[in-house]
Amino acid sequence: MASVEQALASDRVIGITTVGRSSGRPRRIEIWFEQIDGRYVPGGAVSGSV
Repeated sequence: MASVEQALASDRVIGITTVGRSSGRPRRIEIWFEQIDGRYVPGGAVSGSV
């Protein structure tokens, strides 16, 4: 888990790519995270990434 915390300390945006079940095409979204009370929680999608 330490590597995730280190990554989020330098960049709070994580890109996730999934593959469509029917289409087979990749779809990428970016989600930003906020640190609240020492824990990282997802904040939402980055504008223009969905």
